[in-house]
Amino acid sequence: MKHLVSLLAFTFATVSVGAISAEEAFCPKVYHKGVLELDINPAFLHVDEYNYGNGQKVEGLTVSSFYNMDFSTGRPFAADQVGLIMDIDHVTPDNFDFDANYAKLTDLAPGMPKTTWPNEAQRVPDGVLPFEAVVAPQGFHAPPFAGRLTLINLDSPNKQEYIVHQSTMNPAFPPGSPNNSPRFYHVALFHDMDGDGLDDIVTVRSGFKILTTVMPPMVYPPFSELVWFRNPGALIDPNTPWQAVVLYGGPFAGFMGPDIALEMYDFENDGVPEIVATHFFTGDSSMAPGGMPTKGKIAIYGAPVGGSWLDVNAYSPYAQPRVKVISDNRGFPFGLEIVDLNGDGQVEVLATNHQVNCTPYPTPAGQVYVLEPPVSGNIFSEEWPATVLLDGIRPQPNAPGARSMRMAPGHAITFYPKEKQDKPGKRPWIVVSGDQAGKVWIMKPEGDAFGYDTAVLFDINDYYGANTTQTATASGVYISTIGKPALRYDDEKGKGCKHGHHGKKSKAVTEIYIPVFEAMDIHVFSFDKDKGEDKVVCPADVTLSCTP
Repeated sequence: MKHLVSLLAFTFATVSVGAISAEEAFCPKVYHKGVLELDINPAFLHVDEYNYGNGQKVEGLTVSSFYNMDFSTGRPFAADQVGLIMDIDHVTPDNFDFDANYAKLTDLAPGMPKTTWPNEAQRVPDGVLPFEAVVAPQGFHAPPFAGRLTLINLDSPNKQEYIVHQSTMNPAFPPGSPNNSPRFYHVALFHDMDGDGLDDIVTVRSGFKILTTVMPPMVYPPFSELVWFRNPGALIDPNTPWQAVVLYGGPFAGFMGPDIALEMYDFENDGVPEIVATHFFTGDSSMAPGGMPTKGKIAIYGAPVGGSWLDVNAYSPYAQPRVKVISDNRGFPFGLEIVDLNGDGQVEVLATNHQVNCTPYPTPAGQVYVLEPPVSGNIFSEEWPATVLLDGIRPQPNAPGARSMRMAPGHAITFYPKEKQDKPGKRPWIVVSGDQAGKVWIMKPEGDAFGYDTAVLFDINDYYGANTTQTATASGVYISTIGKPALRYDDEKGKGCKHGHHGKKSKAVTEIYIPVFEAMDIHVFSFDKDKGEDKVVCPADVTLSCTP
């Protein structure tokens, strides 16, 4: 029996529900291509180009999978892992075979598995390492294993893992000791932080843990940091951790740095990018140590004026970064993307929060929203206006009146239905992962500024059967969670001239890969119609009641 939780679950009681208003007139011309049936739980998906021999590259779908705990044994129900479905131009729901098309990338050597709760795994950009690799940020507050950040060498026959950071966890020692300093990572970015010509790893991490497999339960209080790891270049070694530099979250910030998501962008156009990051567990700096946060926030971090990130160190009172909180009243922030949403040539911050259903606390519902940089350009001194694009998102309770750890939405990802539409001034569409709302929304730009028409593209209760999210399978699983989708341009009708290659006009259209975590399925949708296919009929936007 699996005890399955949200991709980012939190401990709250739930008692009431809200409803989201749907735009009935809008349903895009999208077609359901079918399902890739897996033998693992797909959580986070990512599409990248991978080496395919003879100088060729093909697109691959990177998949992370993790499992909850069997509390009777203190072990996961199955081994966590990162895997790859290669050459997805030629892999379809009709010909997909899990054993033939899926390649596991982690823990291939004999011995106990080391991978723990992998999150946003993706291919490392060319030139960062002397080999082709996938970065695997790992860990979360629920598993009783220490998180880690690793690189998977795809050129190695056994997919050798290289340690960037391996944290520690042992409840017998006090928090903060060398033997008990858990950290977990969700995403990693690559940027040359020290000017040596090599891209380093920039990330955020948290140490918040609630470990119920020991008695009394161990609580490691929220402890989060903005950090970068120095690329060792030719000295890289599988077992030698990378040197870490903490930028924010040290003693002068009360160890309350950002923790889940981050993006980098040069808002000041001075050659030194700023960092936008979320404080999910550390948004309320006034809470007591070891207590539960009551809200989150999003902040922007910058190097000193005229300086670089080499001038920043969280452990020096004279080397603190510039910091500005740009949002602190929209619940717990989760997803981030920096993108020009209104087509004016200036980027904004697209964000989602991650909210509890039926909460007794006066927190906002799940939302997709945008934060605009100040028109003046004074990004560290003036307010960032906020506009809500989609409101009222609620997770599905796994039973009427259930008090459970359920949150929504997940990520919001921008895209264009056709590759040729991706050009300056053209407003992007948005796909929204519902996480434990069990739905995926699609949003089409309409009108000026930030107007959008919205429809439900996919609903677990519509596809798998009424009340599926409240009906346990024979093995005790509730199919209720949508992971992070991935998108790509499929140029099947362009006859190989993908992305406008060979001087021919691209006909590439968008495909959307939607992971249904507990069902072990990846649903494939496309803006391209094949013979005999019918347009998706958008289901009504319905949230089951929390009232018994």
